[in-house]
Amino acid sequence: MRRVPNKNPDNPPNTLVNAKTEQERIAIQADKSSIADSIYKGDKIPINDPNDPYYQEEEYEVRYQLRLEYHNKCAYCERQEFKPDVEHYRPKGKVTGDQRNNHGYYWLCYEWTNLLPACTNCNSRSGKWNKFPIGSQRVISPPISNQKLEFEKCRINHNFLDSEQAKLLHPERDHPEQFLSVEWNGKLTPINDPNEMGKSTIKVCDLNRGNLIFNRKKIIDDHYENIIGTYVLFRDDIIKNVPDLISALKIQLGMIQRKVDIQFSFSLVYLNLWNNYRNFIENSLVDLSDDEKEVLLMAYNSF
Repeated sequence: MRRVPNKNPDNPPNTLVNAKTEQERIAIQADKSSIADSIYKGDKIPINDPNDPYYQEEEYEVRYQLRLEYHNKCAYCERQEFKPDVEHYRPKGKVTGDQRNNHGYYWLCYEWTNLLPACTNCNSRSGKWNKFPIGSQRVISPPISNQKLEFEKCRINHNFLDSEQAKLLHPERDHPEQFLSVEWNGKLTPINDPNEMGKSTIKVCDLNRGNLIFNRKKIIDDHYENIIGTYVLFRDDIIKNVPDLISALKIQLGMIQRKVDIQFSFSLVYLNLWNNYRNFIENSLVDLSDDEKEVLLMAYNSF
């Protein structure tokens, strides 16, 4: 999970704008049975981007906009996903394990900041589903004043909702990088986590399921093999001198640094590797001598 800074809360897709009256009615009447996936997924629109896999086909407007904002990735696990579920961060119809709010946050059904793209695994019963752990008092009714829904209080960063002290990280409100780290074995682990937001997010979304651990570890292992392969060329005198070795190592390092960008799948792995590279050199590269490690550190420090 990574911070997604550019999704504009003031610029929702047209389908959601046009549904404001219906959202207000659902909120006032507590009519969660009327919540329609045809609205929160969006109207069908043509895809005119030749780089999109669904070019010249139709796609749901809200889902398409979420795909663009999240670079075709699941908001939780960062796996590439071109047909994500339109997931409600605060569950729209029910909160698992909370009898005081067994009706969910129905008034947020079409709220742009409450919608995230999620892969089917993260949004399954073993994943997030209808779970929403908090650290304070649950909000159980919508902000209605004079028979009007206060839309501003429906936003993810408004104190009306923020007072719940949600324990699930939100990529548009929080900085997940500050709470989640990747171990060299591919597992996510919580850090800087006095309120257990990282720990809860890992557990609720099942972010240490086997395929995710495998994919994260493969990124780290592939980089390891590339570094060792570069040193093999040096040891075999194919790379002739230390300056050329440093240049070759910097090519490998550049591949890691480039994929720190949030547009790439599993970018948190690359960010964690890059920011903790000295630790990676000292504790993971067991096939390198101390002198070889020193040269690699020189290459890293020269970036």
